[in-house]
Amino acid sequence: MYKFIIFLTLFCLMFCFNSMHGQTMAKEIGIRLGSFSGYDLLYKKQKSETQYSRFRLSNAKLELNKIANLTAYDFFINFGLGLENRVPLGNNFAMVHGWEPSLGFGFSGSGKLETININPRIGYIFGFMYSINNKFAISIESVPSLYISTSIEVIESKTNSSINRVGFDYSSSLISLSMVGRF
Repeated sequence: MYKFIIFLTLFCLMFCFNSMHGQTMAKEIGIRLGSFSGYDLLYKKQKSETQYSRFRLSNAKLELNKIANLTAYDFFINFGLGLENRVPLGNNFAMVHGWEPSLGFGFSGSGKLETININPRIGYIFGFMYSINNKFAISIESVPSLYISTSIEVIESKTNSSINRVGFDYSSSLISLSMVGRF
């Protein structure tokens, strides 16, 4: 299952960010560190001189547990597709901003499906980027967002839907450092 998820992610990256009109546009791949508890994977493709498409995989989990006669499973994935605009501020320095909608999806259960989670989110990227050279850049950014967290519980073949949370998410822990390589 893990290999299938990696294959599906790479296929989506190739499909979503294919070359436009035969032009060779810059591509960036890197990691985004938001805290000591994890990291995000980034892929960006240049659309114009100052605009990039952006794909971010921020959470992926696949867990299987077998305890005595009980088998439990848990799967969750969170990804975002956005549009990043870069405003040059000086030599090798730029402000970055733009919209990044994202979606989290997961399911869990023990023996049979018990819970489905759907978490749509709309965020706005704001930060600064410094190009060290033409192959490497670092940035600091934040993505404050509005979100809805929904759980659908399946109990004895009946579904019970409930919205658990609706809110606005912004805190200093959402500030992250990104490092990207260009090719």
